[in-house]
Amino acid sequence: MASSSNRSGWYADKQLVPDESTVTSLALYKSLISNPLTDITTKKTCYTKLVALLDSLPAVRAFNSQSAAISQNLYDLLLYRCTVHNQLAALYSQAGDVHNASHYYDRAARLYEALIKFVTKSGNNDYGSVHAVFESLEQTLKQWIGVEEAIGRKTKAAKLSARVEKLQAQMIK
Repeated sequence: MASSSNRSGWYADKQLVPDESTVTSLALYKSLISNPLTDITTKKTCYTKLVALLDSLPAVRAFNSQSAAISQNLYDLLLYRCTVHNQLAALYSQAGDVHNASHYYDRAARLYEALIKFVTKSGNNDYGSVHAVFESLEQTLKQWIGVEEAIGRKTKAAKLSARVEKLQAQMIK
């Protein structure tokens, strides 16, 4: 079991990850996901549990794009949350479950957009590269378009393509 003294990053922030069992669970899921011998079903389960765990953290639930300021640790945790949703969507897509893939791409896109809105509204780029988050959002939307086309939702795919074009225009500014 990891001790409080050897935590790093958002693990170290007691307001973000309040108890030792949560830290242990996060570490276990991340370990299983990164193990090349872990099968896709186990990885999906681990990502699903990570999503639930991250979404249940009080600091994460309290965040909204209107927040005045957040710690770097919380920003990193929120960005990781976006990434986990995106990776879970990719696993569902890889497994051929396009409906769940669509759901998680939608969720990832909304989370990336909230983070971008927060950083651009705050006018503070101390949180990291907004451009990198824009690129992650763009990639998520492009992957989501592929899933929507596979489902046969051409109208939804077209709307997502328009979002990508709008996003690219914003990135140029």
